[in-house]
Amino acid sequence: MGVRFRRKVAGVSPLDGEPFKGMDQRPSKRVKNPKAMKQVHEKGCWCVLNCNDKGQTHHIIFRSQGGPDEPWNLCCLCFNHHSLVHAEDMPTLVLLGEHLLLERPDTVTGIKVHLGEAEGAAWLARRLFVTP
Repeated sequence: MGVRFRRKVAGVSPLDGEPFKGMDQRPSKRVKNPKAMKQVHEKGCWCVLNCNDKGQTHHIIFRSQGGPDEPWNLCCLCFNHHSLVHAEDMPTLVLLGEHLLLERPDTVTGIKVHLGEAEGAAWLARRLFVTP
């Protein structure tokens, strides 16, 4: 028994009966604050974990977890370190946590403001293995 496909009839979508308007040619807006992203790249986006490689923007609190496109939530990581952070590699997360604690007090403060004092401190300890 073969699979049967519904055909589009007279400009009507076969799934919901709504008129088909065509593909949306505009991509979804991923970056909510392009000014902050530009600010990170203008400084020279080199990996903050001292590997001397060109970096890409990383959200400390992931966008999927409600992290904003604000300067305090952005840092540069090379492709390798960026992949390791997303793979939850503990030594890389510890390095990132130490960097934020020593070099980026604005990020530590931003996390505590964004998540609340107690939850922010708990998140830093749980995610980046640091105690501010």
